Amino acid sequence: MVSRWSRVQISLGAFNISIISIGSKIDDNMDIGNVEGLKWSERKDGILISEPAIRTSGYRMFAVCLPPKMKYELHGYDSIVVALRGHLTEPELKTLNSFIVKNVVLKSGSDGALLWICEDIGDNKIMKDKFSGLPLHWEHIKNLIPTIEFEGKDMYYSRPQIHLDKYRINFWYAGPNVHCGMHDHSDEKVPFLEIHTQLRGSGWMEIFREKNYETIVKKVPMKVGFTHEPFWKMEKGKLIRYPLHQYEAGSDGTLFMVFEDTKI
Repeated sequence: MVSRWSRVQISLGAFNISIISIGSKIDDNMDIGNVEGLKWSERKDGILISEPAIRTSGYRMFAVCLPPKMKYELHGYDSIVVALRGHLTEPELKTLNSFIVKNVVLKSGSDGALLWICEDIGDNKIMKDKFSGLPLHWEHIKNLIPTIEFEGKDMYYSRPQIHLDKYRINFWYAGPNVHCGMHDHSDEKVPFLEIHTQLRGSGWMEIFREKNYETIVKKVPMKVGFTHEPFWKMEKGKLIRYPLHQYEAGSDGTLFMVFEDTKI
């Protein structure tokens, strides 16, 4: 059980960061914020739910933090559940994995669980849809990577990033058959461990031996609700090494989420 909870609200200009201190194995400072209005709501049973929910492309999305061995009911919709920290024992879900469930009771393990939940309230067939609930917006990839390769490419990412217990969370859209660019994160100022979760459309996560598309060594199909296995390797518990990889969109385009864990 969680033994103690305390709340600290920090104002940074237009943004509020809500920090929950909890006596569990999940984290002693469960921060959430970087987006105006985003905060934790605490239930009587100690469960934390992020508010307001984010809506786009027919999904209603929010974070849930479960104390150890706590139950949480999902009902009414097919829901993608991603375990960002901790795990579930009922139904079984390991850390950094996801599944699609409906009308079930989730139960966290002995270390609690931090979940990202996407309720599919009805596909509106718009992948690069407007956001509601929180003030997120789409930006073109050239704003992030101003190179000729991405000039005019049908590829967008969300801003501002959502911060959740040292995760940075982004939405990405790419049009039909778009190659999202080969990279290995070697130039990141803040290192992170990343996973991708599929929301709409389809595509592939691809790994390469060299910076040449003909040297592909692995192609992982990305279907709705799926999260690929980690690509990174740890060295001495600190250094991160990624193979060259990219996301390739399917013939109908793609909408997916990227979870970047900076707590390493």
